[in-house]
This record gives sequence, C-alpha cells and structure tokens, in this order.
Amino acid sequence: MEDGASYLEKQIDATMYETLVCLHNQLKHRDPDYQEHIRDISLFCLDNLLIERDNGHYTRNAYPKILEFESFNECLFKADELNVDWLFVASYGFRTHDNIIINKSIDYAKRNGYSILGHILDDTKGYPGGKFYQLHEQCVLINIKDWIKFDRPWWGNCPDEVWRKLLPNVERSIENFHDDYTPHWIKKAEGYPTYYEGHLSQSWNIIANTLYHNGQIGGFPEEIRQQKSFLYPDNGDILEKALKGQDVTPSDPNQYRYLKHQANPDTFADGVYVYNTDNIANTGYLKSKDPIDTLYCVAAGFKPLSIFKDIVRKSSTRVVYYDYSAPALRFRKWLVTTWDGRNFPDRMAYYVKHHDPDFTPLWFGGRELHDGWQEQLDYFGGADKFAELWNEYRQHEHKYIRCSLFEDCQELYDDMKTTTGRNVIWYSNSFLTDISLRLYRRRQLVEMYNNFVEQCNDNSTAIELMGLQLHERT
Repeated sequence: MEDGASYLEKQIDATMYETLVCLHNQLKHRDPDYQEHIRDISLFCLDNLLIERDNGHYTRNAYPKILEFESFNECLFKADELNVDWLFVASYGFRTHDNIIINKSIDYAKRNGYSILGHILDDTKGYPGGKFYQLHEQCVLINIKDWIKFDRPWWGNCPDEVWRKLLPNVERSIENFHDDYTPHWIKKAEGYPTYYEGHLSQSWNIIANTLYHNGQIGGFPEEIRQQKSFLYPDNGDILEKALKGQDVTPSDPNQYRYLKHQANPDTFADGVYVYNTDNIANTGYLKSKDPIDTLYCVAAGFKPLSIFKDIVRKSSTRVVYYDYSAPALRFRKWLVTTWDGRNFPDRMAYYVKHHDPDFTPLWFGGRELHDGWQEQLDYFGGADKFAELWNEYRQHEHKYIRCSLFEDCQELYDDMKTTTGRNVIWYSNSFLTDISLRLYRRRQLVEMYNNFVEQCNDNSTAIELMGLQLHERT
C-alpha cells in the first residue's frame, strides 16, 4: 500500500471521474439558525468544486448541484440510482479550497485499491469506548461499483447495545496519522469472531461488509488532509456563540484555527490575491461592444488585465481599483507604477523584501506561485504579449479606492456619477467568501448583492456587472 507521501501529480485529469458530491446534515438536533450558518459555510466550498475552469481544476459531478441528505444511506442509494463511479459525502462543517481534492482522493484510492477512503477511527483503542472501527462523518469517498458488488450494505447507525454480531477480524496499519487510533488502512484478517456485547459506532455496517468481501479501506493521506478541514460543529456551543458575534475562544483547535486564521476578517483584510481563483477568461461574460469609459475592478490577480484586453478602450479609459484590502491596493499601485510585466514571482519577492515583509499572497491552496504565473503567460499568449499588453495598460489613468461592499461604498458610487459613458465593473465573488459567510448568512448576502447591483445601475449612465451572481438557493 502506498504511503501517500509522493503520490501527488502535477496535473490530474479532472474530467475522468464521474462522481456524486453530497452534503450530509448531522446537526438536525441543533438550532436551525446555526444549522443554516454551518451549511452555508460548507456549501460555499463544495459548490466551488463544481465550477468549470479552463485549467481543468474542477470536479465533474453527475448532478448539476450538490445534493443534500440527512443520512449517509440516502447518499448511497442516490449514487446507485445515478449510476456513478464514486460518491463523496461531506458533513456540515467540511471546508476545502482545493478544487480537485476529490479527484486527488479518487486517484489515491485507485492507486491503492481502496474501496473506501475516509478518516478511520480504531474504537478498539478506546475511541470513544467501543470495540470495532468507524469512519468519521466529516467526509468519506466510496467506490460505488465496489459497494454494489458488496451487496449494497447500509451505512450502519449507532445501536446502544449489540449482541452476537458477526464482525470480521481486522488487520490495521502499524502507523497512525496521530495518536494511536487513526490507522492508515484496515483490511480483513483471518477468522469471523462472534461479537458479544459493546457499543458500535456509526458506519460499522459498511466497514464490516466491505471487509467481508475483501475490500480495503484507507485513510486520506496527509497531503489531502492538509488541504481540507472540519469545524466539528457539534463539539460544544462555542462555535455557535462565535458565529453570533460573541467574543469567545473555542478550545477545539479546528474551530480556533477557523475563527482566528482561516476566516478572520482582520487577516483577510491584509491578504492579497496575486492570481485569480475564478475564471480569468471573459468569453460569455463580457457583453459591452461600445468604448468603455471606466473599468472598475477589485485588486485581485490579472483578471483586470484580461478585461482590459477584451473591452473596446479609448485613450481616456480609466481603471479604478476598489478593495477592502489596503495591502492589495498598495501592491497594485506599486505594480502599475514600477513593474515592466516580466518575471512576476521575482518582482513579488522584491516587493516583499524591500517594501512589505508582512505581504500575504493568497491563491489556491497547495498550488505553487510559479505555476500560477505560467498559467497567466499561457492565457495572454506568452511573456512578450503579456508584457506588451501590461505596459499599454499601465499608461492609462488608474485610481485606487478602499471600501467594503458590506459597509460604506459611497466613494465608489460617487466616482460612478462622474462618468458619462459606459462602464464595466468586476466584483469577482466578493459577496460569497470565507469572511462574508462567517459574518452573514447567505440570504443576507443576497440582499447586499441586490443592493449593490441597484446602486451601480442608479449611479451610472450605463454599466455592465461581471462577477458571481448571488441568488437564494432553491
């Protein structure tokens, strides 16, 4: 069995697997508002997995949206109905920003012959006091073709007491991911002992039946574990209080990391998206055929340059950057003023060393910045064409406005009033981010988005909006 330390490849064909991605609600007993909040946080990450991208970094799903169920059994039988190869189930609290994490997981499972990939807990070690194994509910990948061959076993609930259950002997890896109850893999050992009494944990039945049929179960390797997280939202009520705005500090390290680092408004206010996480191409989005007076853009990546390339521009066309991140605006202004469009990673390193040692570049988790730069060059037609376009772009008037779309945008709207021609505004996914979903419910963000659209139209002679359109979920 492969250790997992070196299995990752530079590229994975994101269209080669037919999957079903489901969201599992394990919080039915909690406050409905809290359920909604955690659901929004997880769906934001899961929805991003399905966004088709030119570079292939997305998951090809068998269904156009994430399906939601209250039991793992419903997920399993829906996957059977849709005749998919793989089922990926994530529970409320799951998070990732690696857009091909499912494809990487499938690739790893195929390489090692695993019928199931998950977080294996060895209950014989006293976690949480039983005598068998379980798969933690945070996320699991299941080979549906194998599951069908194994007679479509149910997931397995948590009975209070179990008598005379025949469960297979289990061989497990010597190594653990942490502590002594997180094996790298399990498989069937010799013999069928009688299980007399004790507590069984959820997932016991699918584990037992998989092993009975000589299927093997693996744990997500460390490389994939590093690219996802889980909020353990049923662990106490501190996270619920924090999401309501109370000044509390959770003892759970995963909740603490989310609140203090991964979704901390102060941290992200200092972050700079050096490349774009949304599609840099404008095909199918940019409609304007008339000359553009002003191009409004958030200070992120080279999407502004891509839009500039495709609009009909005049010598008087302006570029106005607006962003809540002061470091992003400073970096953008410095680039426009000093950079010749060559060797961006080196220029960024120079900026960090000589101008801002606290500079925080943001992009896709787990992907190298040099790879991102090559993607930009490929999109714009090579280094020479990029530099030529960039140097034309920087000759135009640029303006920089610091504002938050969730608070006071009046300076931005006032600038729109000064224009008399056609404008374009790119707002990316500003209304749906880690930070926005920590502070607000999706339904509240939909209201803010609608108000933003109204303000842009009311304060401009004519304006085209480009970015993630936010609607209520059906």
